[in-house]
Amino acid sequence: MSPSRLPSRCREAGCPGRTTHRNGRCDTHQDPKSRRAAFTNKAESDKWYHLAIWGKVKAAFRAKYPERAVVCQWKDENGILCGQTATDTDHVVPHRGNWPLFLGGVDFENLQGLCASHHSVKTAKEDGGFGNG
Repeated sequence: MSPSRLPSRCREAGCPGRTTHRNGRCDTHQDPKSRRAAFTNKAESDKWYHLAIWGKVKAAFRAKYPERAVVCQWKDENGILCGQTATDTDHVVPHRGNWPLFLGGVDFENLQGLCASHHSVKTAKEDGGFGNG
């Protein structure tokens, strides 16, 4: 603890402890791993999106199939295409750690372009976001 700061309540919900640490957490809640757990516990395959090969796959997909990559492929309940500019490259079928499927499958059949809002909706439905199980 730093002697130059006045003690305050710990920021951790429900903790009655007091602290002078700059981060506002008492000694009990200083474990650095607990603050990073959400990132470090992610599936290994979620980290694939940061690999250089993913950038190359997206670029190759856009070059070979601009009609599927540049225009949002989301269809409403009547089958009408969104048509907005696609900002995200989406996996049609979630890869769930399957490397060949992550890379777009054979001839990129597992990739499509989606606008940001439709990509968010699709991802939330598939991955359990927004309260989905």
